[in-house]
Amino acid sequence: MFRTKNIAAMGYSGIYPENTMLAYRKALEAGADGIEVDAHFTRDNVIVLCHDEHIDRTTNGTGKIRDFTYEDLSQYNASHSYMNPETAAVVQLFVSQPRQSEKAEAIGFQSIPKLEELLALAKETGCSIIVEMKGTAALYPGMGEAIAELIMEHGLERQCSISSFSHHYIYELSQQYPDVSFAAVTTVDQLYKPAEYLKQLHAKQIHPYSSAITEDMVQACHREGIEIIAWSVGETDEEAGVQKLIELGVDGIMTHYPPRMQGIGQA
Repeated sequence: MFRTKNIAAMGYSGIYPENTMLAYRKALEAGADGIEVDAHFTRDNVIVLCHDEHIDRTTNGTGKIRDFTYEDLSQYNASHSYMNPETAAVVQLFVSQPRQSEKAEAIGFQSIPKLEELLALAKETGCSIIVEMKGTAALYPGMGEAIAELIMEHGLERQCSISSFSHHYIYELSQQYPDVSFAAVTTVDQLYKPAEYLKQLHAKQIHPYSSAITEDMVQACHREGIEIIAWSVGETDEEAGVQKLIELGVDGIMTHYPPRMQGIGQA
């Protein structure tokens, strides 16, 4: 029986510090099938998980991730700003506000995690992982290759996919790593003949903004064996938006509140 996958965007980031191991574990405890994360390279080429290029918004530090070694970066607290009432609204930049009943317990120090930590969790639990490459191939030379090789080293080709807004990079990587799944991320604009375009990229998934998804697009992609995983700033955090996407037949929905997806429109 087909079931739309519940994908936790940055982990259970509605009430826990985004892109932390705590948020990832809490997402799985809350019923998520998979986790979507954002990847950057440190100065010493360690792949770390953080949405922004800078650490200013989410930690007690300042500066660009690429200017830190991993050891230096690990001293900063990825839950610091999140737990400060004066900055929490700014920190939750892409997340709708939690409801009265949705509260986290007290949260201590959380380091910016390495991708390897999350891959170990995926191997332990069987969850799927989407790794979005932030920046460009020019900003982080070799990062896409390093992510693909880590996934293969852990034997997680069937559980993981690598996504990017940089479709040229996706195409190049798909030629080098045919056993790894790649995804093209798109915004509110609708692609012309999306299934044909994605086949040219050798992409196995598309991650479009929720409002750009149509029934015709879903059917065309499914005919070519291409999965559609929706994302949004707010629609996928609300039950009505989730219901609409499930009715369209998408394969997965990225949400900051995984418990809200439980049981909606699912047989």
